[in-house]
Amino acid sequence: MRTELDERWLGGGRERLWSNEEVLGSRATLEVRSSPALLRVNLLTLADQGLYTCRVDFKLQPTKTTRVKLTVVVPPKSVSVLVGEVGGGGQTVKGVVGPYQEGDLVTLTCIAHGGESL
Repeated sequence: MRTELDERWLGGGRERLWSNEEVLGSRATLEVRSSPALLRVNLLTLADQGLYTCRVDFKLQPTKTTRVKLTVVVPPKSVSVLVGEVGGGGQTVKGVVGPYQEGDLVTLTCIAHGGESL
C-alpha cells in the first residue's frame, strides 16, 4: 500500500485533515497541521498490516525519511486444551483436569483456532 501527500495540495493551508478512500477508506485521516502530524487509522484490519513510511521534504535541507512496521494481531475465535498427545488420541477438556498422582506424566496442549498472532 502506498500513498503520497504533498502539503501544497491542501489548498493554502486551510484544511487540516486528509483522507484517501482508495488507500485506507474513510477509516484513516492524516492530520498534517497538528504537531506532530498524525495518521489515525480507525478499526484496524489485518490488511492494514505492513510497512508505513513518513517522508518530509524541506526546501533547504535534505529529505528525512523514517519507516515503521505495523503489526496487527487478530485474536483467535476459540481456544481449547487437549489432554494427551495431539494426533495421538488427545481429548478436549474443560474445567478440571485430573486427578493425577505425583510422578505421573501429563501432556496439556493449548490450541488456538483462527486468528493471527505475532
